[in-house]
Amino acid sequence: MSNKKLITLKKWSVIGDMGPAGLGRLAGEAYGHPRFVDGSPIATSPIKDAQGRYITTVSGSLYYLEDPCPEYLEWLEETKYENFDPENPIRLRSADKDLN
Repeated sequence: MSNKKLITLKKWSVIGDMGPAGLGRLAGEAYGHPRFVDGSPIATSPIKDAQGRYITTVSGSLYYLEDPCPEYLEWLEETKYENFDPENPIRLRSADKDLN
């Protein structure tokens, strides 16, 4: 884990492709972000690492994921995605972890 300030992301969803290209990003409401007012909608840099609910992006930002966006959960259900784990919501393929 980084020693950077922890940013909380609420009502989040995954945007982009979580495949080998490592383009998956998150969108949601940011709290504790140094550049945005609490509750501002943001999109993160591409995801570099995921450890439980803690996410590090390629820019070096560290996020803690609170509850996902209800519409995102509905979409997961509609698309029959059965592997969602609320305690480990983001899973990267091994190639994604090699991003610099």
